[in-house]
Amino acid sequence: MAVQMNPPMMVRISGDQSFLRVNPVFETRLGLTIEDLSVKPFLDWIHPDDRDALAEILDTKIGYAIARHLTNSGFLECTGGR
Repeated sequence: MAVQMNPPMMVRISGDQSFLRVNPVFETRLGLTIEDLSVKPFLDWIHPDDRDALAEILDTKIGYAIARHLTNSGFLECTGGR
């Protein structure tokens, strides 16, 4: 049986949580372009229940969390932080 690996969603944000860059996988999975995402800070695109844990990881740059991201059709669960 072959194992299929999904390419990772990658995002680069500034210290003020502005989007600097997202990879094509990020745009495709969320159905949003960098221009769409740039209207709000990064954490505003994260499910409210996941924001505190991800904010701590962003502050300390240490850790790992599963974060649900807002998409055009609801929330998508994906890996975030480390």
